[in-house]
Amino acid sequence: MKPRNVCLLVTLAFLSALDLQPSTALAQGTAFTYQGQLQSNGGLASGTYNLTFSLFTTNAGGVAIGGPVTTNGVIITNGLFTVMIDFGSGVWNAKPTGWKLAWRPMVPAASPRSRRASN
Repeated sequence: MKPRNVCLLVTLAFLSALDLQPSTALAQGTAFTYQGQLQSNGGLASGTYNLTFSLFTTNAGGVAIGGPVTTNGVIITNGLFTVMIDFGSGVWNAKPTGWKLAWRPMVPAASPRSRRASN
C-alpha cells in the first residue's frame, strides 16, 4: 500500500473508534427540577400536598400555554419542596414569562369502608 493510503486508513480507523454521536449529545428532555418554598396561612407549610403547575404567556392574565401539570403526594418540610415538571416541548416556543402554582393538602383516603344504609 502507498503511504498516503495507509495514512488515510489509519485516520478513518481512528475516527470510527471515537464513535461520535452528536444526536446523543443534543438529545435532552423537556423535564426540569423545580425547588420552591410554600407558605400557608402566614407560615411555612409542612405535610403532603398535591401541587399543580400551569405556564402562561405573561405574568398577569395572558394565555395558558402549558399544563396543568399535577404532582401528587409532594412532601413539604419547613416550606421546602422539590418536584420534576414537564410541560412538553411545544410550550417553550411562545417565550413564557409567568406561571401559576396551585396546591391543596393531600387528604388520606378513608379506611376501612363502612356500610351505608339506603333510604
